Amino acid sequence: MAQNFDMISLLPDTLLFIIISLIPFKEAVRTSILSKRWLHLWKNTTNIEFNEHFFVGSEFQRWDFLHFITLCIENYQENSIVEKLSLTLADPGHVTSSEIVERCVDFAIQQGVIDLDLDFSSPYWTEEDIEEPEALFELRTKVYENKTLKSLKLFSCNFPENELMKFHALKEVSLGWMELKNNAIETLLSNCKMIEILNIKKCWTWNRIDCVGVDELRLKKLIVDSCFFMEGGFLIDAPNLTYFKFHGNIMYFDIDYSSHLEEVDLYFGLEYENPKEDVFIYSTIRNFKYVKVLTICGFILKEMERISTLFELRHLKMNTRHLKMMTNLQSDECLGVRFFLNSCTMLELLTFDLGSGRLIHVPGEYYYKEDDDDHKRTWLDNGNSCECLTSTLKVVEMNNFTGFVNEILMLHFLICNGTVLRRVNINVQNEETEVVEKCRKVEELMMTKPRASNDLEILFSY
Repeated sequence: MAQNFDMISLLPDTLLFIIISLIPFKEAVRTSILSKRWLHLWKNTTNIEFNEHFFVGSEFQRWDFLHFITLCIENYQENSIVEKLSLTLADPGHVTSSEIVERCVDFAIQQGVIDLDLDFSSPYWTEEDIEEPEALFELRTKVYENKTLKSLKLFSCNFPENELMKFHALKEVSLGWMELKNNAIETLLSNCKMIEILNIKKCWTWNRIDCVGVDELRLKKLIVDSCFFMEGGFLIDAPNLTYFKFHGNIMYFDIDYSSHLEEVDLYFGLEYENPKEDVFIYSTIRNFKYVKVLTICGFILKEMERISTLFELRHLKMNTRHLKMMTNLQSDECLGVRFFLNSCTMLELLTFDLGSGRLIHVPGEYYYKEDDDDHKRTWLDNGNSCECLTSTLKVVEMNNFTGFVNEILMLHFLICNGTVLRRVNINVQNEETEVVEKCRKVEELMMTKPRASNDLEILFSY
């Protein structure tokens, strides 16, 4: 009988340190039970994650978590370098908690941390909350002494804006659940010119953000998620920006060098008619016509048919290769879908993330009926005008498919008109018996329908 050898234990400690640093911190700690040799190896990991959620439950378990942090710091190998330290602790305001947090941050700085992640936000806060909670912690002064810090993520953690000038090596910054005071973003980008990624989530400010004329700005990725700017919007001059994501209520923004962008993700949560918003959406779509990957929401789809007529956008040609639509495919969004299919003449991949649009109750009679000619005309009219359907569109994805009438009509429209389609993937992702039964009937129906492409493969996933 062949013997089983523990080959990994034959490796030298230096290699085991690398392996341990590549696995999650929680799993690295668990390796201490493997054998006597492994008992202290985890203390050499370069990736430390203190997450309160690993100790969820009673107040006693919170104290266990704080005690665990203390033990780890006290027993960590002195000569080891901490590349990344992450601390997640809701409401650290208690005296003991605050002291341990300060000690943890000081420890990270002493060990030459490169990636520092501090999250003190409450798990009970939601993005829909109207109130703007005060930050629960103040960033330690010693942090600004670290000249090698490359990544800084602060959630519900205040900082003095002027001190940001010292972070000349920063490449990635994430800020969340805090007020941005005294032109903090402008100060950050103007002085930390190495920054390539900026992520702002659930932040608010009384000022408009204007960051123009910054020499050698390297910003490549900008994410603004669920933020509120009292003075309205922001202007950023970023010649190297390739990715832009904006999720939240409509906020006016202007990005110079928008023709350099490769991917844009737009989701406007607040939906109401306003002539000024028509102009904003019109200019936004025009400015982003060069992007290769474009994600849009149901609000934009609903407005586009009217806006395209108002501003003569019907003949707009877009460079988009992958179009993602977050929508419920309501009737007032359907014409917007067709507008983008007409405009994206080089489209190769079309994705529908269904159920991501406005939540509207759908009665049972709205589900598909084969003899529903009025609905069919909505999709099939001018179907041949979509150039991408006959030249470039190869793949269609429909996620969270439920069998709603407009989902089926869209699917039928694409199958009947996509002459170069190779694959259509329909992901049901719903375990409700009624939905699954309806989708199986749709699957049977679609398998019998004529297809414009002889190479088309239709796949339903349950």
